[in-house]
Amino acid sequence: VLGTMLFALNQKLTDELDLSSTILYSYEDVWSKQMGPDSTLGIQDPGMNQWSINVGLGYDLFADWRLNVDSTVSQLVTRTGLNYTDVTTNETEFDIKDYHDRFNTWIVDAKTDGSLFSLPAGAVRLAVGGSYREDDARSTRVEDVPDVGYQVRALEWRSVVSAYGELYAPLVSERQRVPGVKRVDLSVAGRFDHYSDFGSTSNPKVGL
Repeated sequence: VLGTMLFALNQKLTDELDLSSTILYSYEDVWSKQMGPDSTLGIQDPGMNQWSINVGLGYDLFADWRLNVDSTVSQLVTRTGLNYTDVTTNETEFDIKDYHDRFNTWIVDAKTDGSLFSLPAGAVRLAVGGSYREDDARSTRVEDVPDVGYQVRALEWRSVVSAYGELYAPLVSERQRVPGVKRVDLSVAGRFDHYSDFGSTSNPKVGL
C-alpha cells in the first residue's frame, strides 16, 4: 500500500515580500513472505511514514539585493516486524516486534546576495549566508527470540552550525570582444561548519 500527498503554495504578500511553502506526506505498508533453502520461513511487514514542511520568505532589500530565509521540519519513521520459523520443527528462530526507527530533522537557512559594483565585463556579486541544523535518531525494538525485552538500538543527536560566502567577478565577457577570449570569471568561496559531535571543518574554493 502506497500513498503520497503534496501541497505547495507560492504567494506574493507585498511588492517586496513573498512566501513559499511545501508540505509532503508519504505512507508505505508492505507484507512479504519468503521461504529459505534451509526450510526457514521468513515473514516481514515493513512500513514507513514520512512528512516534511518547508516555509520560505524572500525579501527584496534594495537594488538587486535579496534576502531569503527558509526553514524545514521533517520526520521519517520506519517500522517492521521480523519472524523466522523452521517449518520442519515449527520452532521460532528469530522474532522481533515493533522495530521502530525515527529520524527528525530541523533546518533554518538564511542567505543574502546582490551586486557590489560593476566591472567592464559585468557586475561583481556577493552572496553570504548561514544555517543551523538539528538531527536526532532513535531506534527501538521488542525482541522475543532469542532474547526477550525492550531494546534501545540507537539514540543519537547532532547539531550543525554553518556559515558561507562567495564572491563572483566577471573578468572578461563576450561583449568586450577580446581576441581569443570569450569569457573569464573568477569565483572565491568559503564554507565553515561546526558539528556538535566531532568538531569543525573549513573548506575554501577558488575557481577561474
